[in-house]
Amino acid sequence: MKRIKQFERTDRDITNALLLLLEKNRFEKITVAQIIEEAGINRSTFYQHFSDKYEIVERTWTSLSLWHSLSAPWKIRISMIMLSHCRPIFKKTAPF
Repeated sequence: MKRIKQFERTDRDITNALLLLLEKNRFEKITVAQIIEEAGINRSTFYQHFSDKYEIVERTWTSLSLWHSLSAPWKIRISMIMLSHCRPIFKKTAPF
């Protein structure tokens, strides 16, 4: 149980790191190295959780459990950032 909570906490840390970087940079310009540095983790930990930065975005938008764990200000922030920075990504990957 403790291990699962740690894994979930690391997922949130990585997601939050991307969100903080998105406040200052366009999504296309952000690198995995920047996300790793902001999250305070190493590269292997990042790849245990996500295959790339696109998966962070996709999982945040598609995972109800992750979405529900976020506070209202974070939900607003994610929505605004994704709409302004990532719309082209979803046009390429969305099944609809």
